[in-house]
Amino acid sequence: MSLNSMAALWSSFVVASLLTLLIYFTSWTIGPYWLVLSVLGFLSVGLAISILARTGPKAWAIAGVAVGLVIGQWWVIEMGVMQLLWGTRGFAP
Repeated sequence: MSLNSMAALWSSFVVASLLTLLIYFTSWTIGPYWLVLSVLGFLSVGLAISILARTGPKAWAIAGVAVGLVIGQWWVIEMGVMQLLWGTRGFAP
């Protein structure tokens, strides 16, 4: 794979992750908020899989994708932690 196509793939992944984070923190009042976050989340995961498939099991690629997914999918991590905490000892809503 050429350097230009890998750079395009990585930059698309970074933009999708940062856009997801931006939407999460600024656009919670729009109607299709969760739909937009979900679409961007699936796009980020798809790009991450594509990056890892093309680069192979290299430590720098795995670390970069992991950091990008944690940053971009922070809303999923936060929701999971909240569900875990709310479910503790019957405190769930």
